[in-house]
Amino acid sequence: MSRNNANAEMNRETSLLHAGYRHDPVTKAVSVPIYQSTAYELDGDLEKIADIYNVREDGFTYSRIINPTTRILEKRFAAVEGASDALAVASGQSATFLAIANLCSGTPGDNVVASKHLYGNTWNLLFNTFKRLGIEARPADPRDVTSFERMLDDRTIAMFGETFSNPCPVPLPVPALVESVSGAGFLLL
Repeated sequence: MSRNNANAEMNRETSLLHAGYRHDPVTKAVSVPIYQSTAYELDGDLEKIADIYNVREDGFTYSRIINPTTRILEKRFAAVEGASDALAVASGQSATFLAIANLCSGTPGDNVVASKHLYGNTWNLLFNTFKRLGIEARPADPRDVTSFERMLDDRTIAMFGETFSNPCPVPLPVPALVESVSGAGFLLL
């Protein structure tokens, strides 16, 4: 990246190392610090502070919600993936829950076609927890791409699988699944 153009696009490799953080303005340190604070002082009037807490304006409130170190990680992932933003969460289960919950229409009947070879807690989340929320999980066999295709309907919001499942090491045929549903209007998670 040119020093003369701080807004120039970074290539993927550079983004992995530098997106979201240039240097500390006080110390000029270029490594991202690990912020251990749990609370942050907020400047401004009550309306501005309310906007920060209600996520209408950027700002740090409480580390469990947003943290400067985590925010830099999110900006780097967004830059590398060419996305407008990213969200870092504490676990794969959190990521799976948020991804699927945010794809739902909010009415019962949405479904996810999922590999039948999944980590036990992922299986429980998809086939038990989501069921209580009105989201159906339909099992498919990653050894047979057509088993995924047969489960799809107009309420399918995603196909889901682990690239290499645990504890049963059955690989998910990602290229074949992508090809079989290209243009279908839902995601492969």
